[in-house]
Amino acid sequence: MKIEWVNHASFVLETDAIRLICDPWLEGTAFDNGWKLLAETQFSYDDFKTITHIWFSHEHPDHFSPPNLKRIPPEFRKSITVLYQYTKDKKVVEFCRDLGFGSAQEMVPQEWITLGQDCRIMVTPFSGGDSWMALQAEGKTFLNLNDCVVHQAAEMQAIRKIVGSIDVLFTQFSYANWVGNKEDVAGRRAHAEEKLRRVSLQIQVLQPHFVVPFASYVWFCHSENFYMNDTINRIGEVHQLIEEQTSALPIVLYPGDAWDLSPQYRSQDALSRYLQDYESLSTREVIYSESVELDKLIEQSRDFMQRLKSTNSTFFLAALLRPTHIYLTDHQTSVLLSFPEGLNKASIGYDRCDVAISSQALLYCLRFLWGGNTLAVNGRFQKPLYGRRRRFEQYFVIAHLNNRGEQVRWLFVTQRIWAIVRRKLHAFLSPKKSVVSVK
Repeated sequence: MKIEWVNHASFVLETDAIRLICDPWLEGTAFDNGWKLLAETQFSYDDFKTITHIWFSHEHPDHFSPPNLKRIPPEFRKSITVLYQYTKDKKVVEFCRDLGFGSAQEMVPQEWITLGQDCRIMVTPFSGGDSWMALQAEGKTFLNLNDCVVHQAAEMQAIRKIVGSIDVLFTQFSYANWVGNKEDVAGRRAHAEEKLRRVSLQIQVLQPHFVVPFASYVWFCHSENFYMNDTINRIGEVHQLIEEQTSALPIVLYPGDAWDLSPQYRSQDALSRYLQDYESLSTREVIYSESVELDKLIEQSRDFMQRLKSTNSTFFLAALLRPTHIYLTDHQTSVLLSFPEGLNKASIGYDRCDVAISSQALLYCLRFLWGGNTLAVNGRFQKPLYGRRRRFEQYFVIAHLNNRGEQVRWLFVTQRIWAIVRRKLHAFLSPKKSVVSVK
């Protein structure tokens, strides 16, 4: 049995006649030019010649990359079986079938299927569209949590009860979304520390023999989000924490490395090479976006509203969507997004807007149903002083719901209403700080 490291969240697991690759993102940017790979991939498209299976954890482009998949030679695709979680929209499996993969199979949650002799796999959806994968082969059990936000002990215990004892755990080790404005260094550092606490708790509850930290080998590569690289968890710190504070053995792999599950493996060479990558970030070229004309944004917003209306109840949309002010950083002006009108020019100042964003990033949100979710991940925005970010996000929460083949229904509406009520009650019941005047 062997693990061949590809990059970021991708590796090949080889056992007998099975060569399964997870989440192959080999090159290019992800999340609207928001992310790039920290290190260069060694695995090539010709290497797919020996791949028997591909598993995608979820639809995010750092795990499911259509441009990369299209570069796999067609004669190799027809011999590969795609494995994916069960979904309502069927988009991923249908895309793979249309691309000429041998087959594309949706997995029944919490059910093992046999891939080959002494090799079986289970895929189970998790909240937010993610899924985790367990694979058993040659008497070993692998658990791939990728981006699943498994942060409560009860959730971990439930997974362990389903899967059994775990030999190798793959888990994310740094933040992968917007974590505060440029000046909020302490807030970003707190998010990074929370990721480390989560890794420690997962090891404590799941009790794996080995831990492979992964799914965080990226850097924020746009001029609008580059600042978020300042407090990311570096793999050297993570390796040290696991080695010194847990009972598991940390395994760090660099693109092109291989590991045969030997406890004698040493990560020092990989750690040294990643350190060089981190230190090079300050000299790497960042991406800048061209400005988009206001008229084009307004036209696209009308189309966006029409798509929402064609999929969801107008009554529910009117009840949920409140006008939101957006500051366009490149135009240095504000606009108002409202339902069902779309965008209109406004004159409110920066501090009173709900978000501040470039025109190109806003265009992406309006063009694609997944655009708002992309923005939350790439972090290419800022929250002004008095901004109410939830007002802006609500439009794109609904769009993301539609992107997954779902609609706004009574359950969704009541959940949103109760969330507002809980926030109001919490604010009302929280003890007020007394102000003491000193003379």
